[in-house]
Amino acid sequence: MNQSAQPGAESSSQVGAAKAATAAPPRAAHPQWWSPPELWAALTAPAEARLSRSEPLSAELLPTVAPAVICAIALLIAQGAPIHWLVATSELFAAVFALAGIAAFFQARHTPVEQASLRRSAMTLGGAWLVAAAVCALPMLLSGMPAALLALALVAIAALLYGADVVRPRIAPLDELLTPLCLGPGLFALTIVAQGQRFTRADWLVVGALGGMAFAVIVGLRMRAVVPADDQKAHAGRSLATLFGARVACALIAIALIASYALIVAIAVPRGGWPGALLALTSAPLALVGFSGLAVSSYLPARKSAARQLMRAYLWFGLALAVGLALTLVAQQIIQAMTQTLGG
Repeated sequence: MNQSAQPGAESSSQVGAAKAATAAPPRAAHPQWWSPPELWAALTAPAEARLSRSEPLSAELLPTVAPAVICAIALLIAQGAPIHWLVATSELFAAVFALAGIAAFFQARHTPVEQASLRRSAMTLGGAWLVAAAVCALPMLLSGMPAALLALALVAIAALLYGADVVRPRIAPLDELLTPLCLGPGLFALTIVAQGQRFTRADWLVVGALGGMAFAVIVGLRMRAVVPADDQKAHAGRSLATLFGARVACALIAIALIASYALIVAIAVPRGGWPGALLALTSAPLALVGFSGLAVSSYLPARKSAARQLMRAYLWFGLALAVGLALTLVAQQIIQAMTQTLGG
C-alpha cells in the first residue's frame, strides 16, 4: 500500500513544480510619470546627451537669472528711485519659471521615444512652469506698455532659440549671442523699465558689464562639450568653438571678460560714480581660473570644471556688484549725516 501511494505523491509534487515553473513572473512596478523621481529624471537624464547637444536654454542656467535683476534693483536703490517690490519679485519668479519650462521642453524633445514616461514628465513640467511664469509676469506686464513690449521681445527671443534647433539649426551660433542678451542686459533692462525708470549712464555701463560676463559664460559652456568627429558637420553651426576654432572662442571669452571688468572700473572711478562697484573685481580670480582651464586643457572633466568656474564667476560678479552699490549708498548717507552734524 505504501508503494502504491508513493507514485501518486511523486506525481502531485511534479505537477506543483510544473505549475510553479510555468507561472507568470510578477509584474514590475511601472513608475508613475507624475512621481517625484520621474519628474526629477525628466530633467536630469540623459546628462551626457544633454551636454553634447548644448541647448541654448537649459536648466543649468537658472542661477544666472538672479544677478541681473538684483543688480538693477540695487542700482535703483542707490539712485534713490522708489522700488515696486511686487513687480521686481514677479519678474524674478517669471524669468526662473520660464527658463525652467523651456528647459523641460528641450528635454522632452530629445528624450528617446521608448522613454515615454520621461517625455510626459518633461512636457507636464514644462507646461506647468510656463503657466506659472505667465501668472507671475502679470504684475510686471501691467506696470506699463514699455515693460510689456520688452517682456514680449524676450519671449520672442526665447521662442527663436527654442525653435532654432528644429527649424534651421545652422542659424546658430546665434544662441551664443542671444542667450547672453536675454540673461544679462535683457533682464536688467526689463527690471529698470518695469520700475518706471529711464536709463542712466551707470545703467548702460552695468548692462555692458553683465552682457560681457554672460557671453563668456555661454561660450564657455559650449566649449566644454566634445562633438564627435563624424558629427562635426551637423553641429558646425551650433558653436563658435566648432565654427571658428577653440582659440577664437577663448579669445572672445578673454575680450568679454576684460571688457566687463573695464566697464566696472568706468562705473567706479569717475567723480560721482559708484566706488563700491569695484567689489565686483573680486570675481576676477574665478574668471581667470575658468578661462585658463578652457584655454589650456583639452581633458573633458577639466573643461567641465572650468565652465563651472565661469558660471560661479558670473554669479559672484553680479552679487558683488549689487553689494558694492549698496555699500556705496550706505557710505554716502553716512558721509552726508556726518557733514550735516559737523556743519550744524
